[in-house]
Amino acid sequence: MINVLNEPTTYLARPEGRVGYDVSGNDPLVVLVPGMGDIRRAYRFLAPPLREAGYRVATIDLRGHGDSDATFSSYGDVETADDIIALLDDLGGPAVLVGNSMGAGSWCWWRKAAGPCQGSRARRPVCPRPQDKRGPAGATSSGHGQAVGRMAWKGYLPKLFAGRKPADFDAYRAEVIRNLRKPGYAKAFSLTTRTTHKTAAACLAGVKAPRWS
Repeated sequence: MINVLNEPTTYLARPEGRVGYDVSGNDPLVVLVPGMGDIRRAYRFLAPPLREAGYRVATIDLRGHGDSDATFSSYGDVETADDIIALLDDLGGPAVLVGNSMGAGSWCWWRKAAGPCQGSRARRPVCPRPQDKRGPAGATSSGHGQAVGRMAWKGYLPKLFAGRKPADFDAYRAEVIRNLRKPGYAKAFSLTTRTTHKTAAACLAGVKAPRWS
């Protein structure tokens, strides 16, 4: 099984910056959204078999993560939801949306709030319940605080795996930390850690979708 993403990065123009994503394959469309602190290569094991199974798969980086710009003034559930809507408009949904952590909470909020147009874009959500957890403490906007935040995240990442870690986990974690060392990205991550999922959690009761077996 292929376990790397070799698709070229495409950029979606948004107010204040660009959002990086990749897409390949044939319809139907599946959009994979990572969680806070992760990059879209988090789906390196899932995207290739989906494409091989005949899906058009897009993986997207959150604002201030991966290949997306760190020039935005705001980060969070609502902003991520807006970026996903723009991506679906650009790619010509509808799509199956797969989200993890903040990536799930953001579009769960949108699916509830979008009203009648939601069915034309998102056919079926795969949505873990978002939790109001801010990740490791110490992620502040100062230079020292950003360095502390990087190291705290490096130590926190292993805790996200309840079972066996993938064989390439150390290399992947190093890639995530390298990304946070790029100018402006630690600050963007710091701003993202201040996100609250309370808005998304409050909307979950109104999300209606069939379960996947």
